[in-house]
Amino acid sequence: MKTQNPAVYVVEDSPIIRKLLIELIEGSGARVVGTADTAKAAIADIAALHPDAVTIDIRLKAGTGFDVLEAIAINEGDPPLRIVLTNYTTDPYRAAAKGLDAEYFFDKATQVREMLLVLASLGDTQRAVAA
Repeated sequence: MKTQNPAVYVVEDSPIIRKLLIELIEGSGARVVGTADTAKAAIADIAALHPDAVTIDIRLKAGTGFDVLEAIAINEGDPPLRIVLTNYTTDPYRAAAKGLDAEYFFDKATQVREMLLVLASLGDTQRAVAA
């Protein structure tokens, strides 16, 4: 049975960082199914696209990553894996993200590799389930 690579949605306000993340995520074997730089656009797209995982920055052009996490938490169904990838890594931000059910919280400046490993393991899990 053929399996697909994990579908990832990227929520990031910086066009440069967003482009880099897309290249890294797709280079690691996952596929980016959409992006947004505002909370409102991300919430609508995630509800419509049902990605396997979402990478979420805290600071956005409008709204915050916390708004996105909250919307995912109250949505019915099987939520995507929620990965916060941000430069705002102090304990209050980390606690707030965990309180909104973020499974992972990474420092954008130093832990992108770890985020990519999480996505790779998600693909491994999907392949194991499909086999």
